[in-house]
Amino acid sequence: MVLPIPDSQSPLRYADLKAPGLKVGKLAHALTKGRVRSTSRVHLDPDLCFESVDRDIPKADWRALFGQEGAALSHLLNQGVGPGDLFLFFGLFRRAELSGNSWRFCAGSKPFHALWGWFQVESYRDVQEILNTDSLAWMHGHPHCHHQERSLNGIFMAKAELELPDTNVGLPGAGTFPKMVPAMRLTVSGSRQPSRWRLPEWMEPVGSRRPLTYHGKRNRWQRGASGLVLQSVGRGQEFVLHGEDYPEMEPWLSSLFQGELVEPLDFA
Repeated sequence: MVLPIPDSQSPLRYADLKAPGLKVGKLAHALTKGRVRSTSRVHLDPDLCFESVDRDIPKADWRALFGQEGAALSHLLNQGVGPGDLFLFFGLFRRAELSGNSWRFCAGSKPFHALWGWFQVESYRDVQEILNTDSLAWMHGHPHCHHQERSLNGIFMAKAELELPDTNVGLPGAGTFPKMVPAMRLTVSGSRQPSRWRLPEWMEPVGSRRPLTYHGKRNRWQRGASGLVLQSVGRGQEFVLHGEDYPEMEPWLSSLFQGELVEPLDFA
């Protein structure tokens, strides 16, 4: 599962989070060696699944939300991110196990980056607009509505259903992948650097194709025995790929969401 980051301003606590068969607060406490407590405030963002917390709104009236602020939001808006665009979320993972009554990371396991969720944009609103609109009161519990001191602060709302060209996937507009498959792993197998990514060969920014944002330096891209490898930037959060430059992206997404890539994921 994905553990959200702490947020002292959020109305939610780790103990409020729900996952089948897990007490998320205790899991976070164990894996952070006590730095995070069950009572610690948590930044549930993106908020992709209705069942993640108890809600005061029927599921039929709820939509997934994703907040951004400051330079990160400015980058997305400057790149033209808006209705119809698709976010793929990645995170840092490591194999863990239950030992007695507590959780621990498996000995010798290595952290790696992998995709874990998606979100297709229906609309974007500034937080101040949300706070001043009665019909959007159900969004007021989102963490970004409690960051009112930020001058640039907004929330994206997801579509009700995922829409891909020429593909009927029958999935909601946002959600988490039920299991990891090879196409979701980013880190090169065996690498000590989670930020060393193996990507589909069609993603190489050749000719007039605009590169993945923040990755314009040619020496970050290499071809070798592992295929196309990208040394991703040390600290990165929002990278934008302009799909109109990469027509190969559409069949790749269709394969990903239709579940055709089902081999077990290599955790090495």
